[in-house]
Amino acid sequence: MIQSERVKTNSSLGFDETGEYVLYWMQSAQRIKNNHALELSIQLANKHNLPLLVCFIVMERYPGANRRHYEFMFEGIEVLKTELNGMGISFTVQVGDVKTLIPGFSKRASLVVFDDAITRPLKLMKEEVEQLIQKQVFSVETNVIVPIETAYPKEAYAAYAIRKALQRQAAYFAIGFESSQLKNKSIIGNVPESVHLESLFETKLSHLEALPIIKLTKGGEHEALNRLKSFVENGLEHYESVSNHPELDATSHLSAFIHFGQLSPITVYEEAMKSGQNAAGLIEQLFIRRELAYNFVHYNPNYDSELIKILPDWAIKELARHRIDERPYVYSLEILEQGKTHDSYWNAAQKEMVLTGYMHGTMRMYWGKKIIEWSKTPEEAFKNMLFLNDKYQLDGRDPNGYAGIAWCFGKHDRPFSERAIFGKVRYMNAEGLKRKYKIENYVEKVRKLEDQSWT
Repeated sequence: MIQSERVKTNSSLGFDETGEYVLYWMQSAQRIKNNHALELSIQLANKHNLPLLVCFIVMERYPGANRRHYEFMFEGIEVLKTELNGMGISFTVQVGDVKTLIPGFSKRASLVVFDDAITRPLKLMKEEVEQLIQKQVFSVETNVIVPIETAYPKEAYAAYAIRKALQRQAAYFAIGFESSQLKNKSIIGNVPESVHLESLFETKLSHLEALPIIKLTKGGEHEALNRLKSFVENGLEHYESVSNHPELDATSHLSAFIHFGQLSPITVYEEAMKSGQNAAGLIEQLFIRRELAYNFVHYNPNYDSELIKILPDWAIKELARHRIDERPYVYSLEILEQGKTHDSYWNAAQKEMVLTGYMHGTMRMYWGKKIIEWSKTPEEAFKNMLFLNDKYQLDGRDPNGYAGIAWCFGKHDRPFSERAIFGKVRYMNAEGLKRKYKIENYVEKVRKLEDQSWT
């Protein structure tokens, strides 16, 4: 089911009768299940009795991406090729400039379908490509449950502002579907053969930094669905009560799959709701908080650039009043990156992220708050947090990450008791971790990961 609110089109251009196929430029929705952009492409191809060409572009220097990100993505792309071909859909993976490749493929297309673009780099690319191809383009929001502008018409102040609107619309939008069958499965001629992904690391992608990695899982839609199934069966029941504990392996570990579009939030929502278990805690994170983050990034173009332009007035004033407060510790980006501060809990969180591409949510909040405390200025803290998060997290460069970093400075939050450096911006300390969690067990868990990285 594709709700009309998900689809936008440049209506001034119509169907090209001379085209040989429907073209779907797949980029942010790297999956088959509950992919509205793919489904619309199939429906349009069937309507006009055309074959379907799905094209994925590997960008050699995508902003902030490193080998860790590409490897996880490639594991999913390999699976996609087999699945799409089995559906009679032509699939090609090319490497290079989207502003050359997509216009090239579009010359033989009757119309073109894009999936969503939220963060700045891909959004700008798609806007430029749309201007270049001179064909009717359908842009489809498929990586959110409720389309952003339908959910709320402006930047939401906090979760309470958007929660009721999202909940009210969930029944209409959170509906999964089975992909239609493509009727015209003709082989499309003269399509360049897909690149060999692994070989790219020795050629086109040889410049990428190779980070240490202890794999928690490999990428791809199959892996995502298997992990979701296991989580619903074994972890969902206790998620709300124990997911905040960093020493426990009680989170879903689905965020990287969702970030790369290998798993739809609708799929997670449906599986959680039909399980009959208490899914409230998961739904709050998956639906309310995640779509609040998308709202933030969509409506605020400064989400990753100017701290003063993303915070509420009260937080700006509080941080300004305490700008000259003495910092008991000040750490450079190099020391932070190496996890060599005086704080063993913070160091463990940083090392977990560096080694695995994942950091527990509770520790991500603590991690961010301490960087504020240990930086010369809030702006320096903001810059360093963005750099570290986007470099090491598998789900970095994502609206969730940008909203989480902004939250550390008071975004989507409220004033608390006043403290040095933070003013009335929420504060976190090591004593709180000790009181609420078996935090030494978490440190030991990360230490074992360090040992594993050397074996």
